[in-house]
Amino acid sequence: MDEVKVKGSVFLNDRFSAKGEVRLHSAVIGGQLICSDAAFANENGLALVMDEAEVKGRVFLNDRFSVKGEIRLIGAVISGQRVCSDSAFANKDGKALVMDEAEVKRSLFLNIDSV
Repeated sequence: MDEVKVKGSVFLNDRFSAKGEVRLHSAVIGGQLICSDAAFANENGLALVMDEAEVKGRVFLNDRFSVKGEIRLIGAVISGQRVCSDSAFANKDGKALVMDEAEVKRSLFLNIDSV
């Protein structure tokens, strides 16, 4: 879904599960990105790619959110809050969360069970 434009919110929640790479590279999301109670797994690489993406609302990676692999938000812009609570991040081969040159315009909440 590279370069997708969504006027509203994107919901990848309520036991959403993905194996392999989920791509939202250069996506524009007009509302929120909600990944509550979701699982992303790509133990050999990238699990969620949002490089250069823009989320005009909040980003929720919470409520039993888990990732095995890397979440990458290089150069992403999040206009609302980014909430990571009750979350588990793991990447046995490297970094679990990469946010180089990312901008969170409001608050960034990190309450992660494991990294």
